[in-house]
Amino acid sequence: MTVLDAAVPATGTFMPDMSVAPSYTLAVWIIVSSVLAGGLSLAYLPMAAGVAVCGLVLFYAWATMWLHALQKHATALVGIRCDSDGGTLSYQLKRGQWIVGSVMQGGLISRWLTIVHLQDLSEVGRKRCLVLLPDALSADNFRRLRVYLRWARREPIN
Repeated sequence: MTVLDAAVPATGTFMPDMSVAPSYTLAVWIIVSSVLAGGLSLAYLPMAAGVAVCGLVLFYAWATMWLHALQKHATALVGIRCDSDGGTLSYQLKRGQWIVGSVMQGGLISRWLTIVHLQDLSEVGRKRCLVLLPDALSADNFRRLRVYLRWARREPIN
């Protein structure tokens, strides 16, 4: 295998695989929003209910940060592959499994935050939401992904 062979993307793709790094910005946003939600629950609910809600919010924030932002769980997103058909996106879990999903409507594409809704093509009814901030991908890959998602599944104007 030559160096050029190693650079060729997988079959059906037109961009190389993109590695997704842990997002410390997402971790900070999760912590700040959960502390605010916990503080509001303590301020506006009776003491017992406020403590219970605050505990649940902080536990959920810790679990979300552990899974999504810091990529510590086996089902964390660690790679993305844009397929050439313009409507599917493959993502890799930390355990090495690649899952192919169809890009659904309702996502958000901006310079600071990209949210992608995917319908899993291997399991009927399973959906996944990918939340990506600029610190999770290289600047060039983040731009490429945003361009791909903006033009994915665009219907021609008649």
